[in-house]
Amino acid sequence: MINDFTKLEIKDLKINAIIGIHEQEKTSKQPLIIDLTVYFDSKLAIETDNINDVVDYYDMSSDLINFVSNSKFELIETLSCKILERVLSNKKIKKAILSITCAINGSELISINGFGVFIPLSKNLLPLPAIGITILITY
Repeated sequence: MINDFTKLEIKDLKINAIIGIHEQEKTSKQPLIIDLTVYFDSKLAIETDNINDVVDYYDMSSDLINFVSNSKFELIETLSCKILERVLSNKKIKKAILSITCAINGSELISINGFGVFIPLSKNLLPLPAIGITILITY
């Protein structure tokens, strides 16, 4: 199914955000590295050459930067889910994969990978989870 869709990747998007449970984390922004991949049907856009028929990477990147930089979450898992919900609200997007890497005490230690799938109700497909999260912690 996904093989028929166009893949759009936003990689290494650095956004400073307030994220964490410790007092210093709640008051000081820290860098997050976001990778986002979305899949969508671009057939109509190819025919019409109209930006309204495609997922606009500029608008999506701008929205992501604005949302994350103005957000305040304690858990990176919550931020991951909120980003995926926001991205998947675009009905053109059929699948989204998200990875967020943040630094702890100056070294990259935690990477959160989220996976989201949007399935229109009119399609007779097996039900799949809307959002799942894998947490990878490396030392």
